[in-house]
Amino acid sequence: MAVWSGGDSLDSSNTLVSKNGLFTLGFTRLGSAESNGSYLGIWYNNDTSHPFWLANRDKPVADNSGVLALDGSGNMKLTYSGGDLVDFYSSPSSTTNLTAVLEDSGNFALKDKNSGGQQDYLWRSFDYPTGTFLPGMKLVSANQYTRQDQRIFSMWQMTYDGNIIDNFTGRVFGGTICKGNNADAGCEKWSRPSCRSSRSSFELRSGSFVNTVPRKNDDNSSLSISDCMDICWNDCSCVGVPTRGNNGNNTGCTFFYGNFTPDPSGSAIQYHIIVQPEPTGQVPPGKRKWLLIILAPVGFVSMMGLAGLLWYLRRRRLRAYFIIPIRAEKYLKELLTLDSTKDTPELENDGNKGHNLMVYSAATIIAATNSFSADNKLGQGGFGPVYKDYSKAEMSEKLTRPNHHVRKLKETKADTLYQGGEALRFSSRLVSKNKLFTLEFVRLGSAESNASYLGICYQNDTGHPIWIANRDKPIADNSGVLEIDGDSGTMKVTCSAGDLVDFYSSQSPTSNLTATLEDSGNFVLKDANSRSDRILWQSFDDPTDTLLPGMKLGFNHRTGRPWSLTSWMSDLVPAPGAFTFEWESDRQELVIKRRAEIYWRSGPLTSNGSFEAYRLNSRLDYSFLNVSNIDEDYFIFTVARNKLTPPETGFSKWLLQFDGELEEQSNGQTFGGDLCNGNNIEMGCVKWDIEPTCRSRDRYELRACDFLVEGGQAIHNYNASLSISDCKEICWKDCLCAGINIRGINANNTGCTFWYGNFTKDLSASSVQYLVIVQDTQPATMKSGERIWIWIVVSVAFVLLMALAGILWYRRRQRLREKYLNELMTLDATNDTHELECDGNKGHNLKVYSVATIMAATNSFSAKNKLGHGGFGSVYKVVLKKEIQEMD
Repeated sequence: MAVWSGGDSLDSSNTLVSKNGLFTLGFTRLGSAESNGSYLGIWYNNDTSHPFWLANRDKPVADNSGVLALDGSGNMKLTYSGGDLVDFYSSPSSTTNLTAVLEDSGNFALKDKNSGGQQDYLWRSFDYPTGTFLPGMKLVSANQYTRQDQRIFSMWQMTYDGNIIDNFTGRVFGGTICKGNNADAGCEKWSRPSCRSSRSSFELRSGSFVNTVPRKNDDNSSLSISDCMDICWNDCSCVGVPTRGNNGNNTGCTFFYGNFTPDPSGSAIQYHIIVQPEPTGQVPPGKRKWLLIILAPVGFVSMMGLAGLLWYLRRRRLRAYFIIPIRAEKYLKELLTLDSTKDTPELENDGNKGHNLMVYSAATIIAATNSFSADNKLGQGGFGPVYKDYSKAEMSEKLTRPNHHVRKLKETKADTLYQGGEALRFSSRLVSKNKLFTLEFVRLGSAESNASYLGICYQNDTGHPIWIANRDKPIADNSGVLEIDGDSGTMKVTCSAGDLVDFYSSQSPTSNLTATLEDSGNFVLKDANSRSDRILWQSFDDPTDTLLPGMKLGFNHRTGRPWSLTSWMSDLVPAPGAFTFEWESDRQELVIKRRAEIYWRSGPLTSNGSFEAYRLNSRLDYSFLNVSNIDEDYFIFTVARNKLTPPETGFSKWLLQFDGELEEQSNGQTFGGDLCNGNNIEMGCVKWDIEPTCRSRDRYELRACDFLVEGGQAIHNYNASLSISDCKEICWKDCLCAGINIRGINANNTGCTFWYGNFTKDLSASSVQYLVIVQDTQPATMKSGERIWIWIVVSVAFVLLMALAGILWYRRRQRLREKYLNELMTLDATNDTHELECDGNKGHNLKVYSVATIMAATNSFSAKNKLGHGGFGSVYKVVLKKEIQEMD
């Protein structure tokens, strides 16, 4: 329906559609999932997500009660359950023939058919545009194009960030093109504070701000992204803003103050960053052309030559390292290697090469001649020595002897599992393209109790998979199956007892999911029908106890889940144990935690890419990356070989052992674990916080000893959820406990044995070893924090003492100065004089007077007493003992 007459109403259950079918008038819901409202709008080509005209853009209706009514009195208005909302038109006189039409131009127009055939507009939506300009609107003019008899509609839309988009050509004007200081493409320069130079501008950059960078949030929902950019532009301390608001409806601001870390790959989150490009000289267009003509071929040839040289040098190095030794070894094995000196392999190709000669391998000939023994030598022929061999019957018997020791291998599939295809069972496995990793069901545990687990193994090491899917849900038999359901697209592990683990459940029907074991050791689920390379699920997001290059340690703020390693319960039980290996983004360091308490620290990640207490294999080149943004905080590492790397060096893996020991498996370096004995703080260890008074100077040591000799008593705890670290903690808290066994009491190395009593040392170290609590005979090692405080106190005390000594010296100097002046100047009365020093005679004829006497005699050197000026200064008249004397 395109025409709407008086008495009709339009609600959320119906719409108006233009005759050409391009435009629709109706109610639609807009906003975020947390807060949305109902709006009356006109949209193009059924695009209800962004109507080009809205009637109540600033008056959303919370529910679906909105109604557009054209009553019999000629009033058109929008109402809802709370009353009138928008009055479009009120007729000044009674009329009965008003119509509202949604025209083919997208204009919603109200007309009066009684107006003498001339249907003038009483009201129309084109007079109240919102964010989009259409052909025929008064602000702009637009063309209509006709191609192959198909009419193309042109629409100019103004987006929330100031962009004007021509939806026909896709061209963009204004908005993000105007960066603050550019005047090209029609942009106007912003008025700027003094801190923004003429070269400052906003740019869209990929990167991150670390957690320590100050930031400020403003949740004001009336602030758009352009408002945020304007506020940041005028704040001299502001560095940038996100590309989206911090509220659910993309409003509000987050301002960052501090350094921004760019991401050259462009894969990180994008921000609007204020940058100031360095001034660069401009090259004239003519010179630029000749520079390109000359430099491009020269640069290309140079790069190709350098690449060829590097390839040649690398090929020579690889040949020296690998190819020559491998070929020589292979050649020697083909010639010489035998299972035993008396057995001979089969004849090559049954000994027949299309002629009557019998052809034997070198190994067969060596065995037949007893390694060319002199006892078998018959003589010398034209081609060399002639030897006797074993009888044909004996050789035939040996060559046709069956081998009863052939091991049945699992069926090897490719590296990918397909939806609806063949499932992965205990008898099969997936192998990565580089042959390093396999995905298969393996049996783990003790001889008395073992179970089946789905895991990823490195170099066929099925004794300790690097990743396990069902670590806390073992399968008693070999009925485990991994499959991607052909109908629902669900990837899960099932067994005879039912579903065990659901990895992924598709939200919509799909038919082409694939799960691939990649060369990195990551098992990845993707949708082959999707053009994007989006990962639906991956094993790297749910690690067990091994960290591989490219894995993340940290926290995913989007899912609320951490990326961390969790140790096994014991060396035989892969269930989650007591220790975790985590990344602390605030301190930028790696930590091992035991039951959520920090057990070991690596020290902060330094600027040169190393850790204080975590020294890695120097024969490998490690690169560390720390990423921090609103979606995630994580740490990853990559590794490459260098010139010091020997060929036998293995793949770099960080394994968190069941006892809290972190092992770098390329060279066997270990950290944490037994190195942390409870009371030490060296090598990154953290002193245990849970410390009874009896353990002030105690520590654990591995000792060869015997408890039974001294009447020791053993207490057993068969709880299968207790690991060795739990046993150590229980014994540590018990002041009477002297030590524990180094292995659990149960067959799968769980449970505890606690020893009480004295133990006898075994200096020969031939006895059983125990973890024994011993007391340090030396004074307790002082904590680094305590040492720092002592130095601070000593330094402050020294400064205070020096300041006090200075004050006392100054006061003493002042007192001596005052005493000296008093001795010189002070008189009992202005008319009295002191006696002459030493009776005025110093063993010569000169008279000696004190300063006070002279001051009194001259009346303080009064001008009235001045007689004149001599060679040594002024001459004064003095009065001394009622006699007038002249002094020079």
